[in-house]
Amino acid sequence: MGRFETMEADFPEVPTLIYDGPFSEHLINRKPIALEGLEEVTQEEAQAAGESFLSLSEGTLTLTSDGKGKIPAYSFSGGGYYIQVTKQGGQVLSVLRESLPEGPDCSFDEGVAAAREFLESHGLPGMAESYYISQDGVLTVNFAAKEADVICYPDLVKVSVDLSDCSLAGFEAAGYYTNHRYRDLSQPEVSAEESRKQVSSELSVISYQLALIPTAGEYEVLCHEFKCQESDGSHIIIYVNAETGQQEKILILLEDENGTLAQ
Repeated sequence: MGRFETMEADFPEVPTLIYDGPFSEHLINRKPIALEGLEEVTQEEAQAAGESFLSLSEGTLTLTSDGKGKIPAYSFSGGGYYIQVTKQGGQVLSVLRESLPEGPDCSFDEGVAAAREFLESHGLPGMAESYYISQDGVLTVNFAAKEADVICYPDLVKVSVDLSDCSLAGFEAAGYYTNHRYRDLSQPEVSAEESRKQVSSELSVISYQLALIPTAGEYEVLCHEFKCQESDGSHIIIYVNAETGQQEKILILLEDENGTLAQ
């Protein structure tokens, strides 16, 4: 790791699902941009929205909390689920299923496909899956919004799928509703070819894309994202600022058969 000592590390002590740890804290410390201008909904309207989201019959959900958190939301339970619906706009903020899976019968590919289909059927098409992790029979997939060819990591949605039957086990969209908006993304000042010079010659670049990542101070920065392989086969991601051409962030990937973590 000596050759990376001059780069910004900012690694958490505990590995986390990528873009749910290194970039997550300042994703949710501001007012939800995507909900601005939307009208407040009543408890009854929020309940109806939750029941529709989960395909539950009318009257299934019961109010459990009239929360005032960072994103004020009504909390309900019923039909085997806990669900939060935002007071502003009546959007589903999170879902958690009560029961645990009995055993894996779905493959990871089937689980990812089920998660994507769920988003598309609930008004969130065009999301790009990034990384996933499987724990205790539940596959959690991170999705981020895409604008043209740029993946916008602040606009984070997590979908959890029960691998016993590929059904919904959880949903979390705080990052998305906090950050999602139309962005007039400019063309990079520094080309991908020029930015690649910031990648050590000891690394092999195995994939590339443009990415918008959050920074300290609740800002966002457009970066060239290089996924690289070290000589031992391990992977890291290097972000190069597309305006300055300087290294912005590095993530170390911890990969196994259960998914990908970042450190």
